[in-house]
Amino acid sequence: MIMPIDKPDDDLPQGVLDEMNRRLAIAMNARNAAPDPEMGGLSPSQVARLIYTEWGEPGAPVQLNTDIPLAELEKAQFFRTARTLLKALHAAGEVRATTSKNLPRRVVADALPLMCNDEELEEIYKYRKTVNEQDVPPLHYARVVSRLAGLVRLHKGKFGIPKSRVALLRDDRAGEMFTRLFTAFFRKFNLAYAHPVVFEARGLQTCAAYTLYRLGVVAADWRLLEDLPLEVLLPSVREQVEEEIGESEHWTTEDLLTGRLIRWLIAWGMLEGRYEQEGKFFKPLKAVRTTPLYGAVLRFNL
Repeated sequence: MIMPIDKPDDDLPQGVLDEMNRRLAIAMNARNAAPDPEMGGLSPSQVARLIYTEWGEPGAPVQLNTDIPLAELEKAQFFRTARTLLKALHAAGEVRATTSKNLPRRVVADALPLMCNDEELEEIYKYRKTVNEQDVPPLHYARVVSRLAGLVRLHKGKFGIPKSRVALLRDDRAGEMFTRLFTAFFRKFNLAYAHPVVFEARGLQTCAAYTLYRLGVVAADWRLLEDLPLEVLLPSVREQVEEEIGESEHWTTEDLLTGRLIRWLIAWGMLEGRYEQEGKFFKPLKAVRTTPLYGAVLRFNL
């Protein structure tokens, strides 16, 4: 950033300094408004608004459409899990939290059959007779994000749905619930908590709006994961991640981008993945593309 010039004691007249500062300000504003190829053709000013403006606010660069049928929204796995949990919690009424401030086992037991198929349930109960909330990470994350979104509250040791939010459980209000949860997930939830590696790489989440925008530009058709860091990350974010990784033989920028953002955008139905089959359980993700839900939910006003 160019700073105004302070007047030396015995130097230029104040009028001359004011004119120099004015011209510097004009030059700085012109630079901030100029498209930058390294920022996907956006100007620094556009990128700043995209990153720092709250999603969905009037005039904000990121807008979210709430007028989408429930059947379309339920294609997003994370939303299905969260909505199922919220409905189960509402049906149970206020329930006392555990000493670790998690959901009680009976709520977990009631919710699991509604969100898992028989094979998944068998795997969950394979090594334990009773299941706690944190034994099922998707359920745990859904509860945490729901609370951040204001859809669940913990009051006097009990979990419940705020009365003002109960209406969002209706089928015709599903779009509002979706956008609340989606925004809370990427703006309030600490994505590093759900991807516990040794690197913080905070810029991946801080600048997630830019990555979301760029995916819509470059990933309408299949794009290899190895190409994405150059295409969807700001240069400063990419450099930050590369610096943190250093000379690690086990991690790449592609790995962190995938673990921190891409896999969650798949869970949210914004992307679909193409996998390579390697054994029964391990299917490496190789390429992604945006889904119809991406275009239906997200609007970018730049």
